[in-house]
Amino acid sequence: MKKILTVILFLLILTDLYSFSKEINGNNIIWSPVSDIQFLYSVYGKSSGKTMWRVYDTEQDQGNTIHYGNSLVPKWSYDGKKIVFTDKNMILIYSDDQKVQKYSTSVDDLVSFDWSLKEDKITYSDGEKIYILELSKKNNYLVINGESPLFIDNDKQIIYFDRNSRVNIVDESLKSRVLLTNIIQKIFSLKNQNSFIFQDDNTIKLYDISHSVIYTLVQDENEIDSLNISYDFEFLTYSDNIGEHFVVHIPTMMKVSVLKNKDFFAQRLSMNNKYSAFEKNGMIQVKDVKSYISAFNLKNIFKISMGSSDGIKIGSLLEVYQEKKNPFTGKQIGYEEQCYKGALKVIAVYEDYCFASPDKDFTGNKTIEVGDAVLWKGKNKLGNILDSK
Repeated sequence: MKKILTVILFLLILTDLYSFSKEINGNNIIWSPVSDIQFLYSVYGKSSGKTMWRVYDTEQDQGNTIHYGNSLVPKWSYDGKKIVFTDKNMILIYSDDQKVQKYSTSVDDLVSFDWSLKEDKITYSDGEKIYILELSKKNNYLVINGESPLFIDNDKQIIYFDRNSRVNIVDESLKSRVLLTNIIQKIFSLKNQNSFIFQDDNTIKLYDISHSVIYTLVQDENEIDSLNISYDFEFLTYSDNIGEHFVVHIPTMMKVSVLKNKDFFAQRLSMNNKYSAFEKNGMIQVKDVKSYISAFNLKNIFKISMGSSDGIKIGSLLEVYQEKKNPFTGKQIGYEEQCYKGALKVIAVYEDYCFASPDKDFTGNKTIEVGDAVLWKGKNKLGNILDSK
């Protein structure tokens, strides 16, 4: 059923997909976190051996150079007004008024860094030790041995890799513990939550640290080549090793294929998920892809955890009750003196889950948020099948 749903969604958007398209020379696409029309990208100078970093404006159809020189992949500030670059052991912060602030670090060569959510500090590593730079004081201090640090939990903690390539977490008291011991390809921290998304060979999962629970978001039969998360943390994009590109809605785990071309890679969504930028043979292609995300019609689709989907058919009406806390939104669903009760129409069923939308004839005082899970407990069901087509 999941494949059927994917095909249906894909067919709905074929006529509208990619109506807008631009192409420029470059690599390393980084969208502005506050704008759908600007992204940062790099152009490598073969004769000089150095890199130009430019900001491209899709409306004006031009790019302006803001930094010249090799750097680790830069990062925007969350207000979109500053960009962090590196130069060997230096941190360089470019502001939108063309000013540059330079900060020394405690290492000879930077290997990785991350900007805090509050933009008051930067964590960085030389591949062996992890430090924090307090920007206002220009103060560097050692945190722990490790590499590839990322802020998490509103800057209260840092996740990182130790020398054995295990994923660890360290808090403000500098106490650390191991979270994952298996080999991980890529990690994205949900900075305002105590969670992160990680990738191994053919799965993408969400780790809820607060509850020590891991949720599988994607299981692909092919090896996953690239992974990226949208700014609103609602969607992830990935491609597999046969060149098929997907968009997945994280709360519901709904997936749709948007492109099948092995020459394209590094799909990244803009701030409001309006555009996506792909790389292909040294070229960046910007495409209008809002249509395929809109095709999900997510405001009317809910994921329901059934425990057992026996007897549930597409077109069935379910009478459901809220009961548990949603791991993605963090909002409490149940039990109150009067828990939510409503009718949902089933639009897809697979494994132990179904997707449904509110019945058009049903009205109630309470609503279910997208992604809310409703338990279905076998004999002691919290829901009933009202009718079946």
